[in-house]
Amino acid sequence: MKFGIISILLREEIAADRWATMERLASIDYTGIEGTPTDGSLDDVRRTRERLDALGLEVVANRSQA
Repeated sequence: MKFGIISILLREEIAADRWATMERLASIDYTGIEGTPTDGSLDDVRRTRERLDALGLEVVANRSQA
């Protein structure tokens, strides 16, 4: 069974330390997350994707800020 989480529920934890939060989620068998913040640059998006892949986390949805 796959488990995901809505990132807004962890906004304070993500703001404090995004990657420690992602590592914690992966360690308790979460496999998906609804988006994760980036600075918007293509390089940061690529690095974020690589790190999420390494943790076994899949972005299952993403909301754009208008």
